[in-house]
Parts: sequence; structure tokens; C-alpha cells
Amino acid sequence: MKKNAFLLLAVLPPLLAAGAVLPKEFRQGFAKLPSDLQEQEVFYSVAPSCRLDASKPNSPDGRAIVSRSFYILYKNQLAPYLGKNITARMKVRRMAGTDPLSLSFRVLGDKAPVCVNSITLNYPVDGVWHDAEISCLIPNVEGIDNVNVQAGIYCTGTTPPTVWLLDEIRAEEGGGEGMREIPGESIGVAQLHDREPLPLVKDGRPLFSIVVAESPNDVALFAAEEIQEHAFLATGTRPPILRGAKRPGPAIWVGDTSLSRRYDCHPAMFSPDAWCNIRVGEDVIISGGDQPHARRKGILSRAVMPLGTLFAAYEFLERHFGARWFWPGENGTLAPPVRDLAIRPRLYDCGKPTYSCRTHFFEHSLDKDLPNDVIYRWHRRIRSGGADPSPIGMHSFQDWPQKHADQPELFALQSNGERKVNGLEGIHLCLTNPKTIELSARDIIEFFQAHPSAKFRPAMPGDSNTLYFCRCENCARTATPEKGPDGIHSNAVWAYVNAVARLVAKECPGKYVKCCAYSDYRLPPDFPIEPNVAVTLCLNPSPQGSNRCKEGWQSQIQAWAKTGAVLYAWEYWDVNRIKYGTYGTPAVYARQLQELYMLDCAYVRGRALELPCYDYQGKDVRSWADWPLDLPTLYIAGKLMWNVSTDVDGELERYFRDFFGPAEPEIREFHTAMEEAWLHSVWTVAGEQVKSHETSWTHTYPPDFVDRMMALLRRVADKTRGQQPYEWRVGKLLEAYARVEHNSRVFRSLAAKKITIPSFTLPRTPAPVIDGQVNPQEWQDAVRIDGFGGLLGHEQVQARTELLLKQDGQNLYVAAVAHPIDPKREIKFVNQEWGRDAFLWKGESVELLFAAPNGDRDQFIIAPENKLFDARWTSDIAKFDFAKACPWNPPVEFATSACAPEWTMEIAIPLKVIRVNQVDGRRWLLANFCRNHYSKSNPDDRQFQPEHSLWSSGGGTDNVKVYGRFELE
Repeated sequence: MKKNAFLLLAVLPPLLAAGAVLPKEFRQGFAKLPSDLQEQEVFYSVAPSCRLDASKPNSPDGRAIVSRSFYILYKNQLAPYLGKNITARMKVRRMAGTDPLSLSFRVLGDKAPVCVNSITLNYPVDGVWHDAEISCLIPNVEGIDNVNVQAGIYCTGTTPPTVWLLDEIRAEEGGGEGMREIPGESIGVAQLHDREPLPLVKDGRPLFSIVVAESPNDVALFAAEEIQEHAFLATGTRPPILRGAKRPGPAIWVGDTSLSRRYDCHPAMFSPDAWCNIRVGEDVIISGGDQPHARRKGILSRAVMPLGTLFAAYEFLERHFGARWFWPGENGTLAPPVRDLAIRPRLYDCGKPTYSCRTHFFEHSLDKDLPNDVIYRWHRRIRSGGADPSPIGMHSFQDWPQKHADQPELFALQSNGERKVNGLEGIHLCLTNPKTIELSARDIIEFFQAHPSAKFRPAMPGDSNTLYFCRCENCARTATPEKGPDGIHSNAVWAYVNAVARLVAKECPGKYVKCCAYSDYRLPPDFPIEPNVAVTLCLNPSPQGSNRCKEGWQSQIQAWAKTGAVLYAWEYWDVNRIKYGTYGTPAVYARQLQELYMLDCAYVRGRALELPCYDYQGKDVRSWADWPLDLPTLYIAGKLMWNVSTDVDGELERYFRDFFGPAEPEIREFHTAMEEAWLHSVWTVAGEQVKSHETSWTHTYPPDFVDRMMALLRRVADKTRGQQPYEWRVGKLLEAYARVEHNSRVFRSLAAKKITIPSFTLPRTPAPVIDGQVNPQEWQDAVRIDGFGGLLGHEQVQARTELLLKQDGQNLYVAAVAHPIDPKREIKFVNQEWGRDAFLWKGESVELLFAAPNGDRDQFIIAPENKLFDARWTSDIAKFDFAKACPWNPPVEFATSACAPEWTMEIAIPLKVIRVNQVDGRRWLLANFCRNHYSKSNPDDRQFQPEHSLWSSGGGTDNVKVYGRFELE
């Protein structure tokens, strides 16, 4: 270490040097350090150096600034230098962070300017000391107190905090005279000298190195590793990753480097997710707008964040190495061999994604070949992420029943005159109560204050809003039945959201309140939407490319656009196989997506895709179920969300030709046939849209079609045997579609099955005591039925259910004994807080259904702990319009009892209140009975798995054609 001294003005003329003042608290602070710590300090050549650390702001007015002033001249030293230039020079080095260094040459005094000159330095963390200088003309005026140079950091809270070192600071007379050039750099001008291609790979050998900053952030390092890995896949050799500087020869500079800083194309200069691939001489810059402090854990997750540098790397790999990621995982990656590769002379590729949010959920897989990190990496490779966080507006204020139980007036008034102070089907509020609006806004404001980086917070009613909508006088006046079932409560919900948003905007500018356009408020209201409201349009596009879908979607978007709303889209990709009997049905529509996205890309900012989570057996796995059925459609969706102008045909050609190699003809035929079939996935009966097991397995994918497709796949399985990775890829397709074939065979046998309608006579017998105990003596003269089967008649049923029926001329009496699958299993019982007409079929329960021949039905659901749901369904009531069906509450007597391992129930229903059919003076009931059983085979399971069984099965609970007949004596 050199002598412990710091000569601020070592090279100044004697007069200037003699009056020099050392930097404040500089030499003294260094001298106080123990000798071992002095040895650890970083300095250019002479100890000490000045350290500016953004984690320790020192501004006296409390601003987030750290600064030091270096005094050059005081009042009594000024005379010889008035009207002359003084230049300060120094060495600077960034140690950490991203905040720039500001240098200001200041002349302070009553009559002098506060600041004469200032510059900003923004070198990367590259381990290099850079030269810096700043000049100033000392004005020839009186009243100057001192001349100094101030170095400072305006701290923005980066992680890690910014640290700059300054060393070899000196000042001298002169400099800055006359006209001086301000150096500038232009990539476009620099490229004028690039007239020849730049070889990156020659004879299968990489010629380039990969350069990152000396201390790169996680995004740049991850991107560099991806380039290195794919270069290895293409050539068999991994090019080195260097830090801070390159070796001789071509180099790919990734992220925030001295080269990207030189041309001002480093990540801080880009808007989030914007990206570039630029050649300058023998170097290529790969850079883009990133999340400043993204960590590797966040990169390998479904977190929505801008990752422009990483996405720029994927663009480079696609465009120059021909890489593609049609499926997740190593075997899903297309990395063709590269023998020779050269970059064109004037490479300047740049762009910005079409949608600012591109996200998915249920993206995990239970496939042992695809662990979560593999799935997450694949989603990044198809550009999942975005500048905006996920726009999905989920149901809100889940803690209100506990937090505000003493203020029932905040909650929705129900038809029984009670306030809904519970969590049944979400939280439902009195939307016109000013205090509800005030407290809703306060919750959101407090959230944003606690999470300053958050952008969205939902204010959205709970599910089944039509059923639980507030019936107070003020809320009732907001209803707009003329808008139909999709808009009856639009004015109420969006007026509430607007009111909350106005209060939030006052305290949290730049933040958004989000809500889905959903259920009975899917249509826009009759007034504009506040500018800080994000509206997520719920899209059920089936089939996506059809006129019916496009016209409906465009109509919805344009209607919402007139409100001025900020729009996002939530696509339900699970609708094709979420309904009972349609589990496992495929949906191939890669080409159709572009038709849909080109209609909304000018209106919709971002998209979220809900992937199917029900497997082919109907089990809710809370993960991406039967994932090969959604490929390559999901891959194309990722490409289109990134760039709606993607050449879809070109990508599919690579998929058929390069991804499947020798299986190209058969896979092309298979994919084309599947996509054409999907256009026939929606059918109507009597004007009502129908999507059922019948339409799926008889019309969209009829038996002969499924057999032909499976024959194709088995043929290519034979053709690719022993040829990897084609054999693995075809094997995965065959494995997934074998489940499709299984379900097809089940339902084709079901269609051929002859249904026998059961018939019984119910004699008049004495009434039992309704206490839930099912006394054998009281029910010995009852008709006993059991042998429940699956809802559609093909499923194996494990939980046994026994029913007993009798009547006395006035009432129908029904008893049930509900056995579990296994006494050791945990059973899902309904919430004890739920009252009458709660959705009891979502837990352990028994249903009684009575119908008229025209399909009108009366429905009773009884659950343990004396819970009752009753509804009357008529032809003028929509299928799920519970608000119209549930007000029917006939006077019935019922009771339940738990007597392990089963539970029992008894109910007395007056015959005059249910549908008793009469023909030729004879009275009879058309009836069916259902059992809903939910259990966990393993306590660690995330979900209860349902088993729905039906007494007379073969078409579901609403198919009255299979109902049994009970004649009343």
C-alpha cells in the first residue's frame, strides 16, 4: 500500500495548491480504520478512496441521497482564478447496484450560480476504474464563498444498494476552453463499418465467448447459461461465460455490461420486456428491460415479471440457432445441430411483446418426467411473464365475516331477511352502503401501503352473485333485468368498484383496483369506468376460431372499450374437459388462436390462461392434467401473446417436420384432423347450447374418428421405435390419447346400453317419526332401493347408499343411510355456518329429485347437521339461475343423524307441494336420487375427490327420461 495520503490538488499551481482544502471527513475517516481493514479497502493507486454507499443516505433534509463535497477554492483563494476554467479529474468505479453517479461543479455564494455544470456517470459493475472529469468557468463576480465538486447518488432502493468509489481526485487550472466535443456513440453509425458476416460457429466449433458483468444480476446470468446450454446442444461444446471483459474474438454480451452501457442499450434504458439483439463489430449485444432485482427463484416460477434480457436471449437462440421449445423438458426441446453460423453485417433486431401480461396457472404437472422446475423453465422459454402482474381479479375480502361481524349492515341482505355474514360461496356485501365502499377502499389502500411494489388489488363480489346479491331497497334499485342474466347486476357491481377506485386513487396513484367481468356483471355498465380500474374479461372461447366465438368476443370487447376500461383477458382453457362426462376430451386449435388474438390485441393488455386441472377420470389434481392434449396449442399461444404476428404455419411446419422427424406425415394428418374436429365441438338443442358427453363422444369425436386417430398414432409409434427423441415424443402423445380412446370406448358402450326405467308402487302406510334415526320398525313397510351407479351409468361406485320411501296420502317420507367408501377416510362435510339453500352438493349430501314429464323439477338436498337446499326448476328458469329457483321453500320436516361409520336422514314432504303427476285418475311420482360423497384417501391430499352416484343413471340428474316411476296408492 502506498503512503497514507490523499493529494486532492497535487497537480495544481502552487497558489491553488497552497489553499487547498481536503475532502470533508475523508482522510480522517480512513485513518480511523484498523490497519487490517485499511488493507481491505479498494482504491485505485493511493489510499484512501472515497466510498459512496446508497444504503446510508446522508442528506440533512431526509431525502434519499448520499453525497460528498470536495472543496477546491475558498473565498480568500479566488482572486487569481476569477474568469478562468478549473477542471476536476478522478477515477470512478461502480461496486454494486444500478443508481448512476452524479457530479456537480458548484460555485456557491450570494451572487453566484448554485450549480454551473453537472454530469451523470452510469458505468456497469465491471471491475474497471473509469476516468471522469468535469470543468467549470469561475464567474468574475463578487460574493463567491467557495468552489467545490459534489459527488452524489440519488438512492432508488435497488438491491443490492448502489456503491461507487472515487479515487485520485485532483483539480487543475485550465480545461474546458473553447469548443469541446461531447463524445457520442451510435450503434447505427457503428454498424456502417460491419460489412462482412460475423462467424460464431465454424465447422461445428463455437468461436464466441459469452460476457456478463463482473457481478451480473440473476437475469443476465440465467440468460447467459441458456445461451451456453443451447450452444452445447447445437455443437457439443460449451462456450465460456466470462465476467467483466472478453477474450479476443467474437463475443455475445448479455445484460448490463460495459458494451451495452457504451451504446445505452443496457436494461435500465428499456421499457419492461422490450428487448434487442444487436451486432457491433465482432460483438453481439443481448439486452432488455428486466425486473431490476429478480432472483433465480422468481425466474423459475410462475411469477409475472419483465425479463427482457432473458427473452432477448431466447429470440437470439430461435432466430440464429433454430431452437424451439414445443413441449416442456429436454425431450421437448428442438435444438438442431449447427455446423456453421454467421451473423449478418447489420443485425438490429428489437421488439416489445404484444401483451404486457402472459401467464398461466395449474401449470404444474404430476408427470414424473416433468418436475416443476422443468415446467417453469419451459413457460419462460415460451415467454411467460410480463410488465404487468396477473390481472385476474379474484373474489375479495375473505376476512370480513370475522373482522366486521358486529356490522351486519355491511353484508348482503338475503331473501329470508338475514344478512349474509359468512363465507358461503365467497363474501357478498351491500354494495350501495357508503361504509362498505369506505372500508373496502381502506383495505386496498392498506395493502398497497404494505406492498408498495404491487400494482393490482381486487374488489370483486363472491361467487354466485345472482343468488346472494343484496336485496336491500337501494341495491334492488340498481338491477337492470333488461340487460339479461349477464348484466342484471352490472350497474351495481361496477358502480361499487368505481367508488372504491376513486378513494384508492387519492392515496395510491398509479395503483389499480381489479375485478372480473363475470357472472351477472359480465356486461359493461351504463357509465364510464374509472381509469384506475382493471377489468378482466372472462373468455370461454369454444371453439376459438368459429364465427360464433369471434363475433361474441369482439362484441364484448368493443362494448367494454367504450367505457374507457383498462382491459385484460382470462381464458378458460379447461372448459373443454371440465364438465362431467367430457373429462379427457382433447382440444387442438393452434391455428384458430391467431384469429382470436388479432381481434383483441389493440384492446386487451394481458392474458391469463387457466389450464385444465381435471384428469381423464374426472379427478381434480390441481395441476395441469393430461398435458400433451394441450400441445402444441399452448406453445403457439405463448408465441402469439409475445408476438401476435407470429408465423403460425411456419412454427407448425417445424413442429411436424423437425420435432417429429420420421413421423412428420402422420403427425401432420393427425393434428389437422384434430383441429378440424374441434370446430364441431359445440351443439345446440332447441336453441340452447349443449356440450355434454353425448356431443363430445358422439358428434365431435365419434368412435370411427377416434379409432382412425389412434391407428395413426400407433403406426407412428412403430415407425419411430428406437429413434430418440422421436420415440419418446410419440410415446407421450400415445399415452395421453390412449386415455381419450378409453373414454371414447366407455361412452360408445354407454350409448349402446339399453336403459331400464325402474317402477314401484308406494302403498299407504303409517307415518314414521322424523328424527333422523331411521328406526327399522318404522320403515319396515317402506320400498327399499339401492344399487346406485355413476351419473352417466358407466362409473364404478364405492360409497353405498340406501333409500327408503313410503307415503300416507298426505306426505311422502324418504329416509337415507349413507355409507362411506372407507371409515378411515376423511370426509368433506358442508360448512356448519351455511344456512338454507346453501350449495350443499359441494359436500357430503343426498339429493331427491321429482319431475314432470316436460322436464320441470323439484330438488331437495339434505346434508348432515340438518342442512337443507330446495329449489323449483321450470322451463322459464335458466339452468343455473338459483336466484329464481331457490326462493321456493316448501314446508318440509327433516332431520339428520350421524351414527358412524354412516350418517342417516329422514324427511317428510307434503305431496301437495311437489310434482305429483296424474294420468287416468292414477297418481305417480317421477323421481331420481343422487349421493354426493367427497373423501380423501390420503390425509396429505390437497383436494377431496368427489364421487357422485345416481340411483337411476344414464344421463345425469337433469335427464328426466331415466327417472324412476313411483305410483301412489
